[in-house]
Amino acid sequence: SSDSLQSSSRNDFSMPLKDKTTSSENFTKSQSLFVTTVGNVAGLRFCLSETQTATPPTSGVCQGGRGPQNGWYSTVPSNFDLSSGDARKTVYLWWANTDTVKGKTQEIIYDTRAPTISVSNPPNLYSRSTSITINFSSQDELSGLNKTQCRIDNGAWSPCTASVSANGLSEGSHVFDIGSFDNSQNYFERSLS
Repeated sequence: SSDSLQSSSRNDFSMPLKDKTTSSENFTKSQSLFVTTVGNVAGLRFCLSETQTATPPTSGVCQGGRGPQNGWYSTVPSNFDLSSGDARKTVYLWWANTDTVKGKTQEIIYDTRAPTISVSNPPNLYSRSTSITINFSSQDELSGLNKTQCRIDNGAWSPCTASVSANGLSEGSHVFDIGSFDNSQNYFERSLS
């Protein structure tokens, strides 16, 4: 979940990190995130870090911050790059004026791996039968499944679950496609023919 940065009422603003494609504050498959702001940020300095877990001193170094002034930025940066490796990431968002440092955290799941699809009973799709049932499972270990869809013979995609049946098939060969998106918008498709 996301906990967007909130400042004092003197400088009321929010500064969530967002995926560049989907604008999600919770999931991303991109290592580089947009830094967005709403509100008054005048007179403040900023540090975004995955390693500065304790409040940094107002005039000291912000560990892991990438700003040019001991890890601090004098203006809000436009991007933040997550550390490498798929995982749940915690980013510490610090802001400071000359005598006070405040901050909050934002958790975001960085997931570049596509879901998996397993078929438990691969059918013979060349059949004289006019109906078929396919049992399958879709999984995503990190960000979770967003949706799974199926189609037959390049028809329209439609939502599907762990068991799908098709009726009224013509005699001959058929192609059955299963596609799954995870919450970070990684996609995997499996075709059976």
